[in-house]
Amino acid sequence: SKERYKMWALTSYYILKESNANAGKVYFNPTLCFNRSSANKLEFMNEWIDANEINVGTPVSDSYVIAQGSGSNVNCPYLGYKVFARNYTNSIMLVRVKDQYFCNDFGDNSGVNITLPSSMRLLYSNGALSNKTDSILIRNGEAAIMFYSR
Repeated sequence: SKERYKMWALTSYYILKESNANAGKVYFNPTLCFNRSSANKLEFMNEWIDANEINVGTPVSDSYVIAQGSGSNVNCPYLGYKVFARNYTNSIMLVRVKDQYFCNDFGDNSGVNITLPSSMRLLYSNGALSNKTDSILIRNGEAAIMFYSR
């Protein structure tokens, strides 16, 4: 869905974002894959989600591989997967890149279960948080922002 892609784009930005001490080269563009040819400079407003405004904190680590393996996707069983993570003061970013360019199964059967470091809450695109959970299913080409339950 479009909302799922928007969360993937936001989380991917946070995975790549430089530390606060670095001026960096990474920026967030919510219209990246929707309408790059638009002359309307305010086009991003149509793609904005409330989750963009939630304070995830500041980065406390570089990104790292939190899970990897092979055969998680029953429709692409010979492929490997990688889920990247990055710790922030208020949250953890989780991004699973697409398994392979030809694997177009993004359903629940492509998911891998990630055990979280503590009970956490999933950020939805509307800015709301889920109930506490100790694990999350990350499907092919999916991402999640998990907030600490403090």
